[in-house]
Amino acid sequence: MSTVRLFDDNSYLTEFTATVTSCRPWENGFAVTLDRTAFCPEGGGQKGDSGILGDATVIHTVEDDDILHLTDRRLVVGQTIKGRIDWDRRWYRMQHHSGEHVLSGLVTAQYGFHNVGFHLGDELVTIDYDGVLSREQLDALECEANAVICQNRAITASYPSPEELSTLPYRSKKEIDGALRIVVVEGIDICACCAPHVGHTGEIGILKITDMKHYKGGVRLQMVCGNTAVRDYQQKQALTSHITTALSTVQEKGIAAFDAHIAAVDAATYENDRLLLAVAEELSAAYAAAETTCVVVSALTGDAARHLARSVAERTHRTCVVLNAVDSGYRYTMYCEHDNFTELVKAANAALQGKGGGRPPFASGAYQSTLGDIRRWFIENS
Repeated sequence: MSTVRLFDDNSYLTEFTATVTSCRPWENGFAVTLDRTAFCPEGGGQKGDSGILGDATVIHTVEDDDILHLTDRRLVVGQTIKGRIDWDRRWYRMQHHSGEHVLSGLVTAQYGFHNVGFHLGDELVTIDYDGVLSREQLDALECEANAVICQNRAITASYPSPEELSTLPYRSKKEIDGALRIVVVEGIDICACCAPHVGHTGEIGILKITDMKHYKGGVRLQMVCGNTAVRDYQQKQALTSHITTALSTVQEKGIAAFDAHIAAVDAATYENDRLLLAVAEELSAAYAAAETTCVVVSALTGDAARHLARSVAERTHRTCVVLNAVDSGYRYTMYCEHDNFTELVKAANAALQGKGGGRPPFASGAYQSTLGDIRRWFIENS
């Protein structure tokens, strides 16, 4: 006898009593079946319920011919026990799954696109549609979905007869054998679905599309609902306030102020890079005056250090290493055009407690030796 699915009739049932009908080892724990359960198994894009059965923790719930409660300890067959689901996690999933039905119903009705992928994770919810939607279309759909939420429309679930089912224009991502559970969002959506849902759209709270990207010829959306959407808004409001305060502007002018700030930073960075390269060129002339120079100590880093190393090497026809002092030694930028580039880099690392590498003619990394030891090694070996 299969388990009575209490969650089909009452998504809000959090506690129940049941009789253990079987218990067998399963991976790192046990798989328990009951005569009745409020634990919904994994399916329809979301994970199974977790919670408590007697003195055992239900880590996950799956379906394999029957509903299996995966527990951390053995339960006695024939025992009557009390079960309690993790309501916070169930409520989160109910809000998001019902929100997905509202949004997908609108997408199908207006654009004829289908939900071909749905993942309801504990932190990330994604929906895949088989057609492309613009940002403007998604903004409009989001507004309409929230209007439907405010209308507090009924959400019902039932198992129609085959005759009734043949007359219903329901959505389904795959063919399903046997009895089909149909979830109806009043006037918005009819969909085959096995998951618990809220009773009215108002309980979804709010729906926000947080991201969109093109995916397999359609789009993949990220979505948050209810309390999760409120927390997401709070985080973004804090970020917006921080940025606008730093830029001495107001939210309405925040984007323009941010763009202007980035443009100014880019211009300053470009000018700084130009000046650093000019400094490197001047330094290279001074260092190259001593034709035996192969080790240069400088505060320059990045492109400027590479330019300095190259310029000195080309002027002296020797390998040049630019050193930048750090707490644990020296960061190095090496320029070497010799055929033994790889061997030289490895030998220097071995002799000078170094790490790093690169491709000819540049190498970079760090040495932990003293400046004197580094100078002597390169004078003798380059």
